[in-house]
Amino acid sequence: IDGKWADFRGADLTDALLYGADLGSADLSGAQLEGAKLGRAKLNQANLEGAKLARSDLREARLAGARLKDADLRGAVLDGLLLRELDLRDVDFTLSDMIEADLRNADLRGAQLAGVNLYGANLNSADLRGANFEGANLTNAILTDARTDGAKFDAAIMPDGHRVE
Repeated sequence: IDGKWADFRGADLTDALLYGADLGSADLSGAQLEGAKLGRAKLNQANLEGAKLARSDLREARLAGARLKDADLRGAVLDGLLLRELDLRDVDFTLSDMIEADLRNADLRGAQLAGVNLYGANLNSADLRGANFEGANLTNAILTDARTDGAKFDAAIMPDGHRVE
């Protein structure tokens, strides 16, 4: 599918099979993409602000420069994704899989990461202020130079394997 620059604002693409689709610079703001298969999709520079991506599969998708502010990614599969330097403020990642995701320098202020599996994720220099990591798995994650003021880590498993009380 070649959907570069396409206007999908508010479109209902629930459970759509978009594996490998080229949606670069497409406007998907507010789109319904729950359960969509977006593996290997090209979403570079795409507008996904406010998009509903719960339970979607984004393995190996390309998201360089994508806008995801206020997106709903609850229960999504984001393993190994390159999300560095993205504006992920207020994104809901609750119960998602983000194993070995690259979140270096990402802005995750106010993001919901409760119960997220961030095993081996790179959060180096990420802005995590006010983010909720309650019950998250951060085993082997890299948090070097991350800003964590006001972040909640209740019952989270930290990089060294200890659980926060």
